[in-house]
Amino acid sequence: MKKLILIVLVMMLSLSMLAGCGDSSAPEKPAATPEPTTTTDSSDSAAVDLKLIKELEQKNIELVEVYNEVAELAVENGWDEDELTLKELGAADVVITTFNSIIEDPSSAEGADIPELLSATDELIKELDTNIRVRVSASFASK
Repeated sequence: MKKLILIVLVMMLSLSMLAGCGDSSAPEKPAATPEPTTTTDSSDSAAVDLKLIKELEQKNIELVEVYNEVAELAVENGWDEDELTLKELGAADVVITTFNSIIEDPSSAEGADIPELLSATDELIKELDTNIRVRVSASFASK
């Protein structure tokens, strides 16, 4: 139950970060992840922010790898029929989408607690890689 609450909280945090983002008149972003830039005015805080964004990018890569493996197992073993599994994988997908937005536009993370996001991502990766992977490794019919 704690793990499900953690996933929901991460999802809510991710969604709340995106709530103020988005301008329908803004041009579409390119598909490639651009390199975050820093300003010369506040080089110390910009360097820290850039470092945190890089860490977030690395965590996102790790999360995507684990997510893809677990999602593939879930589909292979019929767990795509299970509502709880779909919710958990959906929550991880929202986190990945949010992180991609932050990586593409670091200014969208203004006010976000990146170290807390990194910590929560570690927990999400652990949950996906252990409990959910174990569950979806068996056939859904044998549940």
